[in-house]
Formats: sequence, structure tokens, C-alpha cells
Amino acid sequence: MKASMAMRRAFISDIPFLTTVVSFCGVLSLTLAGMMPWPMLAAIAAIHIAAYLWLFEREILPSYFFGIFMGAVFLGECIRIFVAGSEGVLPALRDIILILAMGRLILKKTAREIYQILGISLAQCILATVFTISPVFLIGLMIDAFLIPVVLYLLDSYEFEKKEPSSTPSSGHWLLVFISIIAVSVVMFFVIPRPSSTLLSMNLIKKHRTGFSEEVNLAREDTLEQDRGIIMRIVWKEGRPEDRIYLSGARLEVIDRSGFKKSPAPVESIDSYADKTDTLTIYPTDIESKNVFFTYSLVSTYPASAHKEGVNYYWNRDVPPVYDVHLARVEDTSGNRITDVPESLVKVAGLGKEVAGTGSAGIRVERIIQYLRSHCSYSLEGMQVPRNKTPVEVFLEKRKGACEHFASAMAVMLRGAGIPSRVVTGFLVTEFNTAGNYYMVRASDAHAWVEYWDGAWIMADPTPSGGVQPGRARTNLLDAMRFRWIRWVIQYSLNDQINFAKYVRFNAPKIPKAAATPRWLSFLIPAFLLGTSVFLFIRYKRLSLYEKALLSLRRKGLKLDEGAEHETHLRQVREQRPELSDAFEAYQKKYLSWRFGGRKIDMQTLTEEFIRRISGLGK
Repeated sequence: MKASMAMRRAFISDIPFLTTVVSFCGVLSLTLAGMMPWPMLAAIAAIHIAAYLWLFEREILPSYFFGIFMGAVFLGECIRIFVAGSEGVLPALRDIILILAMGRLILKKTAREIYQILGISLAQCILATVFTISPVFLIGLMIDAFLIPVVLYLLDSYEFEKKEPSSTPSSGHWLLVFISIIAVSVVMFFVIPRPSSTLLSMNLIKKHRTGFSEEVNLAREDTLEQDRGIIMRIVWKEGRPEDRIYLSGARLEVIDRSGFKKSPAPVESIDSYADKTDTLTIYPTDIESKNVFFTYSLVSTYPASAHKEGVNYYWNRDVPPVYDVHLARVEDTSGNRITDVPESLVKVAGLGKEVAGTGSAGIRVERIIQYLRSHCSYSLEGMQVPRNKTPVEVFLEKRKGACEHFASAMAVMLRGAGIPSRVVTGFLVTEFNTAGNYYMVRASDAHAWVEYWDGAWIMADPTPSGGVQPGRARTNLLDAMRFRWIRWVIQYSLNDQINFAKYVRFNAPKIPKAAATPRWLSFLIPAFLLGTSVFLFIRYKRLSLYEKALLSLRRKGLKLDEGAEHETHLRQVREQRPELSDAFEAYQKKYLSWRFGGRKIDMQTLTEEFIRRISGLGK
């Protein structure tokens, strides 16, 4: 009796431990997804330890009090969303589910509350799945996917049998269940239709880290920091790229004493009749600007939700999570050809006229570039601008500055030499990832250069080599995996499913029409069969020992009432298959004495032996 009680206590102690681990994995997923700081995770870990050691079976707060408290929390978070708008949705959801999880963990728990804890942990994993583009949260999700079936089995066994089972499945069994869950989830993910990155397009995720600025601020006093975070990935789908890609975002034509700015222009539709030569697929990440980034001349975008304002292009609303730009390698003649400068910059314009000298536009441009590169050095430091001077003048006097200083100074000097010019801001893309065959754009790649007029707009970059990274190809396996996660999980859409179906349709082996199956069935039937097989397998594994014995009898053609009593089952076996009655009666007696008589019997082994014996008999 004492040994039985000890086994029961050991069995029951498994449930609190596993439940606590599952609850913590949900919180861990939120932290790995970047939705919660690590110090908060440490505090919550301490709460989990305390709940497991001292609070799991204690009631320190009345349930009704916790219900009132959660109502107040929900009301407060609704007010928070109302005040903060869409940016408050994610923190509100996170806080509500965290408070609910902690409350359920510290209150006294019955089987129903444990089910709720498992559900809350799963909801936390789903929240992390939906609101992040990082795959590392899968650590917590994978642990949950393995442990939740174990806890459910223990709870079901204890609730049904009212005692510890004589044996529990092996670790190999749970590994098979885990693999089955993952397999079915993957199939469902790639089959069930979904909108394209709905949550991203709704702008519920905001984590901007771009160094791009549409308008140049030459008078900044702070030192720029090099942020190496990747903010964009580019796949060159059509055409042949160059080693160094000048990805323009804004063209600035208007200048005042503080720097260059975009010129006001009416909103127009994108209307180009040029034939496209190149196509780029751009995957922006953590970038706030609504500018359409492209190189060469823009023909069109996909999706076509962009417009033109003068010489600049913008998305109508939010930046798409992925978009195509169709380009043409033709001469650009758009925009204003301006040579005017404000009175405050006449001195710099005069310097440009003096440096440029005479000759063709190309020769004069090259002289100004060499002058700036030889007299000024590249620096990310800020500058102090006196009231009686302009930032461009200070840059030429101090002889150091960043790319926007070089570009602005050159544009003013070109105008002084009578050559129309404008400043372009965007990114200088030089890093190619051979592991995924795409370009990586970092926040530190933000750059500014010049376009001058010589029958068409021609690009010129005066920034010394110290501010420009050389073109390079490298293998970055980690980012390639991250990019595949973003592309095929976060941004996997209905359009991708349609393209996949088309690929299967046009690339599948040809078979005779008489034996042909509809294309959609060729995809859905294997998925349905796989899902059904896994479901039936898991369902069979979760049957009680007695139910498995009855199932073996039904497979021999016996009709047994599921909800009937044990005596009724025995009578039905005697009436339908008398030759099986003795074996079933012997098994039934042992089962009843094990379940209700408290006898210590290896019922798992006896059930397996009975099923093998029945299976060996004919129908």
C-alpha cells in the first residue's frame, strides 16, 4: 500500500513539473521573438520556480478576485490601444496573456486549470509566431509541441483510471507524436489559403532601424553610429547586376542654406513606356520610409500601389512586405534642370566654377570630384555650424564630413559651374550573399551621391573610398536561413500557393488521360491521407487499455455497444463469438480487479497479449 502511494505521489509530481515547464516555454517564445526583455523573463522564471515548489496546490487568492483583476487589466489595455493606436495592439496582447498566464500559474490548480495553462502557453507561442520575423522563438514552440501531448496523456490517464497507469509510453513514442504534429502542421500551413503578410501590411509590427533619410540634414551635431543590421534583401530576378548597386530612394532638387530637399510636385500615376530590362524583388525589413527604392529608370512596380511625385516614387499607403520593381536601362531625362543657388551659398558656387574650369561637362565634373576627394576626408562626426555660415561652408573649411556633405558640396559647386545637378539619397549595395543568391542591404549602407545633367542625368559619387565599401561576395549561411524563414514562412501567401500549384501542373510527369486525376486532387489526397493517418494513430494511442481490447474485438466483426457495462460486453461476445468469450472473460476479470480492486497487475502487457491472441484468430 505504501509503495502504491509513493508511486502515485511520484506520478502526480510529474504533472506540476511538466506543466510549469510548458508554461515557461510559452513565455520563452515571446522573449526569443523580441516581444519581451530578458530581465522580465528572469523575473517570470523566478515566479515559475516558486509556483512549482510552493504554490502549485495552494490557493493564495480567491478565483473571483483574480477574475475581477483580469477584467480591470483588459479594460486598461483597451484604453491603451485606444490612445496608442495600432502600435499599442502588440504590447496589449502580450501583457494580457502574460498576466493571465502568471495568474493561472500561482492559483490552485485542478485538471481544468492545467488544461488552461497548456492552452495559454500555446497561445503565447502562436502570438510569437504571428508577430515576429525571427525563427529563434521556435525553441520554445518545439519544446511545447513535445511536452503538451505528454501532459495531456498523464492528465487523461489519471482522470480516467483514477490512479497511475501501470506503464507509460516510451520516449520513442513521444518522439513519433512530436514528428507527427510537426508534419501535419507543415502540411496545413502550406495548404490552407492565407492573405499575404496581413499583419505586416496592417502595420502592427513597427521596429524601424533604417539609416536612410529622404532629406539631407547637413547641420547634425551628433556622431552617426554604424548600424550593421540588415534592413533589405534584394533578389535580382531579371537582367545582369553590377558589382556596386546605387539603389536610389529620393532625388532632391531644391536647396537652401541648410541643405537639399525634395521639390513639391503633384501626385501622378506611374506612366512609363520603356521596355523593362531588369526586375528586382525587394524584401524590406524594419524600414520606415515609404519611398520606392530602385536603380536605373523605374518602369512599374508590383503590387501597383505606388505613385509618382515629380521625380520621386512613393507607396500609396504602407510599404509592402515584398515588392517587384521593373527597370529600364534608358537615359533619365525627368525632373528640373536647376543651376540656381541661394545667396548664402554663392561663395561655394564660385569655388565650383573656379575648380571646374573649362571643357566638357564630364571633364569639369571630374575636376570637382578630385578636388573634394583630395581636400576633404570622410567622417561620421557631427559638426557645429555658426549662425553666419552654412553647413556646406563649414564642411569645406573643416575638410571632413559624411557622404551627404560631399554630395551636397559637389551639387552646389556644379551649379556654380553652370551644370544642373541634384542630390540623390538611397543605399549603396555592395554585399552579395552567395548562400542565398541575393544582396544584403544594411542600415549603414545608406548613402548620398550626385546626378548632373549632360544631355541626360548622369550619376557621380564624390565620396572618398573610406566611406564606400568595396563590392564583395561572401557566404552568410545564418542570414540565408533567416531570409528563407522570412520568405517561406512569414511572407508565404496565397499567391505563393497559386504559383506552386502552377509549377506542379506544368512540371508534373504526363500520364494517360484515362488514368488522369484532377491536379488539385494530386496535391490534396496525399495531404489528406497523411493527416488522417496521423490522427488515427494518435487517437489509437490515447485509447484506454480496455478500449484497445474492445477495438481488437470489433475488428473481428463483433458489434459492441461503446457505452455499455462490462457485463453487457461479455454477454455480447458470448452471443456473437462464443469461442472468444473465455479469453475475453479472463482478461475482463483481471482488468476489473486492476482498476477497481487495487491489485498490482501489469495491465499493459496483459492487454497486448490479449490483442495478439485475438488478432491471430480468424473472423
